[in-house]
Amino acid sequence: MIKLNYFPTRGHIFCEILSSETISSGGIILAKTLKERPFKGKVISVGAPTINTCRKCEDKGVCHSKVCYKKNKELKAPCKQGDIVYFKSVWGRTIKDKYIFLNFMDVIGVTK
Repeated sequence: MIKLNYFPTRGHIFCEILSSETISSGGIILAKTLKERPFKGKVISVGAPTINTCRKCEDKGVCHSKVCYKKNKELKAPCKQGDIVYFKSVWGRTIKDKYIFLNFMDVIGVTK
């Protein structure tokens, strides 16, 4: 493995983007222009847990959202180093189109 000098901050995950398949389920080879961005990666390192805050409460002062019960609770990483994660469509935080920084909340699935 190549030594990288990138470390995730609190509440973030650093992943290597895994290449997507270029052959469809029916055996058709897709052109590079038709391929979607891959949404799967291998976790290289995980940042420290973060504190969950409700943005609605901060903006308005009063919030009746159902997610407020989690306000000011510690939010732990949903994965460990070496896990394969599936994440939401994220743009702008990639490094050399090979690595990506994700928030804990961007991860939608984990394969051990």
